[in-house]
Amino acid sequence: MLFLEFFAAWLYGHVLEYCLHRYVLHNRKILNGVAFKFHFAQHHKVARQNDMVDERNYTASKFSVYDHEVITMLFMALIHLPVASISITAYATLLFSLVSYFVVHSMNHVNNDMVRRWLPWHTWHHMEKNQNMNFGVRLPIIDILMGTYVPRGSKN
Repeated sequence: MLFLEFFAAWLYGHVLEYCLHRYVLHNRKILNGVAFKFHFAQHHKVARQNDMVDERNYTASKFSVYDHEVITMLFMALIHLPVASISITAYATLLFSLVSYFVVHSMNHVNNDMVRRWLPWHTWHHMEKNQNMNFGVRLPIIDILMGTYVPRGSKN
């Protein structure tokens, strides 16, 4: 039973990561485009200009991508708190998913040499012509299931 709770929460964490990235941050209509404009102006643009490096938004003292991600992680932890009353394993797995997303995403944009080699799909998301593909940061599993996984150099 614990494994099923762990696996369900792990999979849900990837679905949540994918949906927030694809349907909120890449959606021009949500919040009057504020999330979209911020995501592309402050994150995608800098990453594309600096070969994935976005240290300014992960080490700066001003309000940045880093701050938005921390606030989002805290919000997600709070709204999923009721899960802890059903399964502490599932809730702990969700928290682990949040933290692992943050660590992997930060590493992609601060010290990306190792990450680029082992987890290249997020680099493709930023650096390839079509930035509306490869939304998964930690794993491309949901991209594969949703048909949005595109290997580097593809025509899509």
